[in-house]
Amino acid sequence: MDGQPQSLIAGDTGFAYGGMAWDPTGQQLAFQQISRTDPEAGPQIVVRSAAGGGLDVVADDARSAGWLP
Repeated sequence: MDGQPQSLIAGDTGFAYGGMAWDPTGQQLAFQQISRTDPEAGPQIVVRSAAGGGLDVVADDARSAGWLP
């Protein structure tokens, strides 16, 4: 920890999260979310800005998150 205030990235207990990847500038974080309550829902890739705000779903039925150069 660097002494900066911490913030919750994703806290909806209805989802499991994983596969996190920061963009090359460190301004956005992409990761996978999987519903814990809907067994038929596929995994999604979501993006969150380091500045805060909500999660933006950018892909459905996606298996991993990453950034292209």
